[in-house]
Parts: sequence; structure tokens; C-alpha cells
Amino acid sequence: MRPTLHFFNFTGKWDDWLWLSEQAEECALAADDKEKAGWRAYRVGCVYYLRNQPAEVLACAARAAEHWQDSTPRNKAIAIQLRGLGHELNKDYPAAIAAYREAWKSSAPSPRKR
Repeated sequence: MRPTLHFFNFTGKWDDWLWLSEQAEECALAADDKEKAGWRAYRVGCVYYLRNQPAEVLACAARAAEHWQDSTPRNKAIAIQLRGLGHELNKDYPAAIAAYREAWKSSAPSPRKR
């Protein structure tokens, strides 16, 4: 995490972190920078996770996945992992496990062909 994020997290200024990240996501979308928009949606989801708001975490995971449709496998896995966190907060453990497995499989290196 960057120092600013550490500040917001450890001082409990989650509302400020949330507002700043939402604004940054909008700016990234206005600039057609889907990579940054995905990271901002992810960070918004992290704040909602800390605030124990599963529906919002799942919405952010969906937005991050949408922004990262054409991104790297790693970014796609991060969005899926966030979805797993949302399911875990909802106590939907089978869905959480399925999301974590999907994230792990999508980020695992492909086996080499011999």
C-alpha cells in the first residue's frame, strides 16, 4: 500500500479513503484509463470490506472485473478475489471458496508443454 492508503487505513479515515477512491475511479474512467479505474474500484471495495458491507464489496468486484476485462490475468484474479471477500462477508462460504479457487487458477502459470 502507498503511504496515503496507510494513513487512511490506520487512522480510521475510511470515509475519506472511500470518497477519494470513488472520485479517482470516475476520473480514470473519464480519461479512459480502465487499468486505473479497476484499481480504484478495488480500493473502494477494500474500504467496504473493512466496513463489513458485503453487497458493496460485491458491486466493487463487479466494477473492477468490468474495468479489467481486457487486462492481465493477475488483475482479473484480484477482482475475483475481491468477489470472494464479499461472499465471505455474506457468510456464503461455498461461493467464497469457489471465487478464491477461480482467482488462484486464473493467476497460476500455465503448465509448460514438452
